[in-house]
Amino acid sequence: MRTWLNAFSASELRYGNDRRGLTKRLVLRAVAEACMKSGSRLVSFGVRSLAVAVGTDAGTVSRHLKELTAMAAPLLRLVRRGRGTEADAYELVIPDHLQHAAESRSWRPGKIHALRPVFRALGVPEALVFEELERAGNPMPVKTLVLQTGLSRSAVNDALAVLASWRLVTGIHGVWSVVANADLDELAEHLGMAEEVAAQVSRYRAERAEWHAWLQARAVAQSAGYLDDLQFGSLLWELAEPPDETVVLIR
Repeated sequence: MRTWLNAFSASELRYGNDRRGLTKRLVLRAVAEACMKSGSRLVSFGVRSLAVAVGTDAGTVSRHLKELTAMAAPLLRLVRRGRGTEADAYELVIPDHLQHAAESRSWRPGKIHALRPVFRALGVPEALVFEELERAGNPMPVKTLVLQTGLSRSAVNDALAVLASWRLVTGIHGVWSVVANADLDELAEHLGMAEEVAAQVSRYRAERAEWHAWLQARAVAQSAGYLDDLQFGSLLWELAEPPDETVVLIR
């Protein structure tokens, strides 16, 4: 995992810093976070799980996953398409041209995050800037933050202003650091983001239950021979239109 994270760090800026590029970076971070928790570079999950981690909707995640796996020299590979209750399986891969750089690059300690709840309200640039300061553990000048995050100087300055307004970071003479008692969870509660995440998870669980019920109804109808009889061809569709099985599993 460390080698892949080094490869990601070395190439993260290729995705750009517009909205689409930042979302791709977050999706890769979410996959990496899931892999770190499982201890494997191969992981199976539904896009709704990633949507919660990234703070967006399942359709957006699905589109970005397709684009990420279709890129030249991708960092992510689709191993198996989901079927039934089984979600898609992906593998983190290191392109050949990044292998040497990833292996020789110094490891930067610290956790990698997708989008923590509070940054749904504060913003993605704010999340990237805060994480850089958090991982550094030492005060960092703006020019270094620009280099490490790939954001423009104005975007970094704007992000620092937002973070400072919520007393998450502090700066003296252009050098910034994380406030020692900064509490992201408490601020997320204050801004209503914890409730937003809980509501999204609850909605997706209901959708998963609906999908499982549809699969069970289909299995019963198939075992009864209805699926082989055109007379009953619309039976299942009258029960409910089936959700997309590739985007519903929550793990």
